[in-house]
Order: sequence, then structure tokens, then C-alpha cells
Amino acid sequence: MKKNKIVIWLIKDIKKGHEKQSIALIEAIKELTKTDVCSMKFKPIWYLVANMILNTIGRTNNFKKPDLIIGAGHATHLSIIFFKKKYGGKSIVLMKPSLPYSWFDLCFIPRHDMIKNNKTVEITNGAITKACNESNHNSNEGVIFVGGRSKHFNWKNIDVISQINDILISNQKLNIKISTSRRTPEDFVAQLKNKIKRKVKIYSHTNLDEGWFEQESKNSKYSWVTEDSISMIYELIGYGTQVTPIRLERNKSLKISNEVTRLIDSKVINSYVGLKTQLLNGSPTNEAKRCAKIVIDKWFSK
Repeated sequence: MKKNKIVIWLIKDIKKGHEKQSIALIEAIKELTKTDVCSMKFKPIWYLVANMILNTIGRTNNFKKPDLIIGAGHATHLSIIFFKKKYGGKSIVLMKPSLPYSWFDLCFIPRHDMIKNNKTVEITNGAITKACNESNHNSNEGVIFVGGRSKHFNWKNIDVISQINDILISNQKLNIKISTSRRTPEDFVAQLKNKIKRKVKIYSHTNLDEGWFEQESKNSKYSWVTEDSISMIYELIGYGTQVTPIRLERNKSLKISNEVTRLIDSKVINSYVGLKTQLLNGSPTNEAKRCAKIVIDKWFSK
């Protein structure tokens, strides 16, 4: 094990979901060894080119040189590569990169992207999260998470609302909340309120505290989520809720729907039914901890 602190550079883009994955991995690494973390926003291409030409722009070299450079999201890729070339360290990208895998030292890529393992690729069960099953769920609580438009599905408000009503009617004794996401169509909530068949609380993602999803996932025994939200499905599995997908109309891209089908067939999540059910074969894993161990074993265990 490295005796000194591991210096980690976190490269951030503008998307909270990407940053959340990177931070989950870094926090898990912190649990295994001492670290020193420096955070910075990705640099635009003009900055990187000018720095290569002039070698005078910026104050990045005021940071300690990195052992690891970590980022998620396509916008971070060039910065990760540039900083590795200039300052050294191992480069780690989360999610399927838009550049060749061999340009990075390690790529953590979700299983639904259907990439084969190789020397620079590790397959993950969905996005990297710190979700952990605390086994403290309330059997009287349920939550419905609504995604939205996606290139993998054809979104129809009326179909989703119909399934939500089936869930509400089939589980009259269950206290159920509904939450939207940033991808939920603007007209969806208005239509839902007009057609809903049972009085429930509907929460807009814009008004929720950052920890609301985590708290509800830990508390609710049962959850339903539109199948476009594969990362959320895996996070809910990690929290140990009983997950049931809400069906969407599939288009030509089948990679997400095929992964949902695989999870159903493996009895990790329920099939498309409104009535609450409970599975025994769910095997939640803390992906952040698992991936952190891969990083430590790969470069810092000696």
C-alpha cells in the first residue's frame, strides 16, 4: 500500500450526475487509504491548445502532482488526457468514453453499454454509486420515480400515467410518493394531476433537496421507476428496495431495454406489474466500494 497520501485530481463537468459518480468512487477510495483530493472544472479545447503552445496559462501546477486523475462525462476527457500527459498519474474515466479506451489507464463502463472487458475496461453494474442497503425500509412506503425522454425509448405521457394509476389502484394501503426528474416532459405533471385516480404527493425535482432521493430509497420498501432510468434502477437495487420498472415503448436502440430484461430474468428486479411484489434474489452491491478496491489493487497494493 502506498505510504503517502494518494493525490487525486477530480475533473468536473457541469452535470451533477457525473460529479456524483466521481465523488462516490473517490469517497470509497478514501475509506481504503489516505487521499488528498483536488477538484477542478474541465478545460475547453482552446485552453489546452494554448497551454501546450505557451506553457504559461493557468495555475494547475500549484496542485500536488496527481496519482489519479478521475472524471465522468465526455466534456472531461480531453482535460484528463492533457493533465496526465503534462503532470503524470493514472487516468480513470467513468462511463463509456467518446475517445479510444486505450487512451485511458482505466475505464469503468456500465454493463448496458455492452462493452467487453479488456486490460483498460472494467464493467460496472450501472453507474458507480455509494448506494448501500441499510435494511431499514418501511414496508408501508413506496415511491415512483419518473424519468423522461430518451434516445432509447419513445416517451408517451398517457402510457406512463396509465401505469402509474395501475400502481396506485393496486396498492391502496401503500403510502406512495411520485417524483419527476430533469428529463420529465414539462406537460407530464399537469396531465398526471388531471388524470390521477388517487390522492398522492407529486414532487418536482426542481424543489427537492439533494439528499431526497437517497433518503426515500433507504426508507421505501417498494419502488417503481420508468425503465429509461437504468442508472436509477441500479442505484435503487443498491439501496435494497424492491424495484419494479415502468414499461416504455422501445425504439430501435435496445441496449437499455435488454439490460432491464436481463435484470428481470435474473430476478434482481420485478417484472412489469403494478402490484407490489418482493424478490428474494436481489443482490445489491456497493459499486463504489468494489471499483475502489479494483483501483487500489491495480496500482497501490504493493
